[in-house]
Amino acid sequence: AKRDVTKISGFSVTDFGNNNTEMVKKISANTAQVKRMLEQVRRTGAQDALCRELQNSIIETLEQTLKVHDTQMELLRLTMEGEKYADPIIPPLRQIKDRWNTLKEFSLYNLYQECDRQKFTYGSDDEFLAWLVMKSDEKIDQIIKADQDPVITRDALVPSLCYDLLVENAQLRKMTNVYQLRVLLLHK
Repeated sequence: AKRDVTKISGFSVTDFGNNNTEMVKKISANTAQVKRMLEQVRRTGAQDALCRELQNSIIETLEQTLKVHDTQMELLRLTMEGEKYADPIIPPLRQIKDRWNTLKEFSLYNLYQECDRQKFTYGSDDEFLAWLVMKSDEKIDQIIKADQDPVITRDALVPSLCYDLLVENAQLRKMTNVYQLRVLLLHK
């Protein structure tokens, strides 16, 4: 991810009045690259608590960059259409939707199959279950950890209910993981 950062061209001043089509292309290209970097950072495993916190900080920074890009794209879209009013709540809602989708895409079954393919051995099925639950909980916590400090990560215009629902969804997924893993081990 660090090597890709040098490939992103910086914007010192954005002029929303001239050549909007070119600006849309540049912002779209940068957004795609930041999204790839975000997924790469999320997939990378953290070895210790310090690395995990650094990883969470990088994820938070990349998510905020995506929110800025969404805001810029929304402004450009509106100026191209001749609109006078922009809805400032759309970019933060997209960020919540992206986190929600990341939670949906996380598959405990894929984690289980990956461990099965790599022939991980544990003393017992209970130890294996405990390890899988721990790893899946870490992954889910990483997705919602970016929302830990509401003053920094929450947008003031978005109702807190939206963020609360995201956290509730993550907690429910963690609870169902234990049940799902027990069923997987019973049918093995």
